[in-house]
Amino acid sequence: MTGLMGSPPHAEVAAYILGVLNEEDSEAFEGHLLDCPSCQDELREMYALPDALDLIRGDVRGAVPRPAGSLDGPHGSPAPGRVVRDLPPPRRRARRHAQPRAGESREELARRRRAVALGVAAVLFIGVTGGVAASRLWPGIGGAVAAPAGAPATTEFREGASSGTGVSGKVGLTPRSWGTEVAFQLSGVTGPERCSLVAVSRDGGTDVVSGWRIRPGDGFGVPGHPDPLRLTGATALATAEIARFEVRRDDGVRLLEIPVA
Repeated sequence: MTGLMGSPPHAEVAAYILGVLNEEDSEAFEGHLLDCPSCQDELREMYALPDALDLIRGDVRGAVPRPAGSLDGPHGSPAPGRVVRDLPPPRRRARRHAQPRAGESREELARRRRAVALGVAAVLFIGVTGGVAASRLWPGIGGAVAAPAGAPATTEFREGASSGTGVSGKVGLTPRSWGTEVAFQLSGVTGPERCSLVAVSRDGGTDVVSGWRIRPGDGFGVPGHPDPLRLTGATALATAEIARFEVRRDDGVRLLEIPVA
């Protein structure tokens, strides 16, 4: 399989998560995912935030339960403690690509396709490890979950909100040898705006994790635009060196602070 712009399939996880692959490349990646533990691990790590389970329920019903206290927010939860026991047949090359639903936008379809792949990755992981409770993969805010032997590194979750700006956010931090991988979501922001997520170290140093622009009339986690902004980024700071994250406008105004230490 040759990926986006001729890249190897292992390099496509981030592009798949961000929804920038075309339909042919997305379908090819989903087939590759079933047989690649490395990509399964990376997909789970990069998509360990909010609405994955809500999306999965529409296509992989019952495959990954949402435990109480997960990042999904105030939605109804299935009975706690359920585990996934069925392992999908290996190397099945039949078409698995999620098909459009009536009235569904391209963005909604892309998000649902990513969630289906995440469900496959989670089912494979749980089947191989003998029925690990799904709650171990989807921890609550404000703590960390220890990964089983051979599984991805521990991911820590933090959240924050500002009563002054109305902005709230959540981050998931995964330690890496080169620094920290950061996945985050943001709600309560409207355009036009240009912002960045900044990691602040314990000694006061800063490192920009990611930046984005909100167009006029757009917003995230606000009336008319209920979905939060979701992005991934990275910092050279080790997780233990990070004191907090700040969401800043381009003019320097701080919209949100998320404590870590």
